[in-house]
Amino acid sequence: MSEIETSTMAPKSLAAYLKATRTSGRSFARKVGISQSYLSLLLKGDRHPSGKIALKLARESGVPIERVLAGPAPRRRRGDDEETH
Repeated sequence: MSEIETSTMAPKSLAAYLKATRTSGRSFARKVGISQSYLSLLLKGDRHPSGKIALKLARESGVPIERVLAGPAPRRRRGDDEETH
């Protein structure tokens, strides 16, 4: 399989990988060598991984390292789109 084919099939995020493979956060964190709570923070975008951890996450999941480093899309918070009077 070529690199182009592989990249088009890669999960778009760590959360997408976990969901698609039905992998628990606990087992994935264990494989990568991080705590489940740290993985949770990464998935929520509250923390960003170091280069070394990002590489491990990308290798284990198939998610492009650029996406791992970028983290999840920002969460919308209540009131972000509301006008204030």
